[in-house]
Formats: sequence, structure tokens, C-alpha cells
Amino acid sequence: VAVLTNGAGSAARAAMSFLRRATGHFRLCRSGLPEEEEDVDSSLCDGSSGVPVEIGLRDTSVSAWWDICKANISTDWFMQVTSDFTLARNFKLPVDTDAAGTRLLPISPFLDFDSESCGRECRDEVSRVRAGILPAANRHYLQAQTVYRTDVRSEFCRALEAANELLPDPVDPTPTAYFAYMERVIGDVGS
Repeated sequence: VAVLTNGAGSAARAAMSFLRRATGHFRLCRSGLPEEEEDVDSSLCDGSSGVPVEIGLRDTSVSAWWDICKANISTDWFMQVTSDFTLARNFKLPVDTDAAGTRLLPISPFLDFDSESCGRECRDEVSRVRAGILPAANRHYLQAQTVYRTDVRSEFCRALEAANELLPDPVDPTPTAYFAYMERVIGDVGS
């Protein structure tokens, strides 16, 4: 679990305080925090039980979407969540298999571009993705419970950084951009 805060001080301390109350589930590891942040006990990163949590500082001049590309992920799959997400005891990553049962496929919520529910922001994002990644893009993927394959995410981020140098309106690494990239490189990602 990576917790990226907008700056040092109160935001980082608040995140650490919350996580410390959940010590049965998390352990805190220093990642980019100033040495004076005495709340971080490095001995908690020695392989003790629980999910490792890294708290890092982020440059707020860069879109928060780039956290997807910068987070240190050590698993094959990961999921981006917001602070509204609750981890259920019996949680399973929302993935399915293809018809042959040989490939895992993410199950991620989306809106079709021409749907009544796809408002201005939804259409603007799909339009940017069409211009920068996949002209046939037609879906706006939602952040909540979007599942990423780490190796594809890394390829996507490298390709997007290179493409953005040439685009007049750079594209952020949103879930919509990620799935458009997958469709361009891998083919139809299904629904």
C-alpha cells in the first residue's frame, strides 16, 4: 500500500496516525519522508506481519494521476482506491479469466462516451485520450476499483511520458488512458 501525501508535516502525520491505529493490518516504512518525521519506526519494515505501507511526499505541481506511475508496486496486479474505499475481510481483487481460463482480465467500471451518464468531464477525458492514445477510445473508466497489471502499467507510463512530449494537450495516466493503451497494444479488452 502506498500513501502519497501532498507535503510534509500535518498531512503525512495524519496519514501515519490513521495507519498506526490499524497496526494489525499495516506496517509503516519510510519512503521519501524527512528524517525528522520521528513517527516512522523503521523496525516496522523488517518483515513483520501486515501489509507494508509506504508514505511518500509528492510534488503538487504534477497531477496526482502520475502517482499510478511513480508508486513502487511489488505485485503483479494492483488496484487504485480513494480514501472512501473499505477493505473487506474477504476482499478479492476484481479480476476474471478469459474463455480459456488462461488469462486474468480486470473487471473495472466504465461509462460509454455516448451514454447520458458521461458528462462534460467524462467526454473531455475520452476526447484527450482519443487525440493522444487511441482514436477509437469510447469508454471512460472510473477510478474506484480500477485494477492494473503492473508490467502493463510500467510500459504504459513510459509510452505516455514519451508521447506527451509531442502532444499539445498532454494526457494524464488516468484509468481511461490506461485501458485505451491496453486496447491499442493488446487488442479489445472486453467489457
